[in-house]
Amino acid sequence: MIKKFKTNITQFGDDALLVRVKSKGLKIKLSEYILSLSKFLMRSEEHWVDVVSAEDSFAVKFNPFDISPVNAHKKLEKVINAFNFEESTQRHQLINIPVCYSKEFAPDLEIIAQEKSLTVDDVIEKHTSVTYEVITIGFTPGFAYLGELSQDLLMPRHSVPRRYLPPGSIGIAGNRTGIYPLGGPGGWQIIGCSPMSLFDSHSENPFKLLTGMQVKFVAITSDQFQDYKTPNKQ
Repeated sequence: MIKKFKTNITQFGDDALLVRVKSKGLKIKLSEYILSLSKFLMRSEEHWVDVVSAEDSFAVKFNPFDISPVNAHKKLEKVINAFNFEESTQRHQLINIPVCYSKEFAPDLEIIAQEKSLTVDDVIEKHTSVTYEVITIGFTPGFAYLGELSQDLLMPRHSVPRRYLPPGSIGIAGNRTGIYPLGGPGGWQIIGCSPMSLFDSHSENPFKLLTGMQVKFVAITSDQFQDYKTPNKQ
């Protein structure tokens, strides 16, 4: 069997190992491989305290009082070699997220349209026509990196981040689109905002979006945005 993924393990502090992954296939399949391998690791060995995944790597935390870094490296390598990844044929959970692309929620939308020689409606159509996958979660709690963004919409981050973005802000940067569930500072190009609550502090898993889920954006008007914000609309 030809291996589609190559891993490289390095020390990552006193109590963690960093696994970098390279793929000969699609980036989406790379994220699926990392997600599947992370779950496999947590089931396979009591020494692993946590697995934190990123787009093309993941960190494996271990208890240094239970196992030495050298032995942890050997065990991790053995488990990874034993892992048999099969590309999922199941449909991941699909979430439709309403987004208002009106000017008051989209400070960068017109600029992007001008930069790409598109109309605002063209940008919205291209952004909503894709079914995205949640590639990873970071850089702030719950922030969802979604891919792949249409090649027609590729834009760099702002050189100076905004100090505050409202919860639900939708941005694009590089080949990703992202959601700020809690708001806060951010440097992505903001093209809309969702009224959907993506964070529930009373839930066992407070964030609605998880790695591996699929997301479809649905354009709504300003009036629909306000209606959605009223009680019993979510």
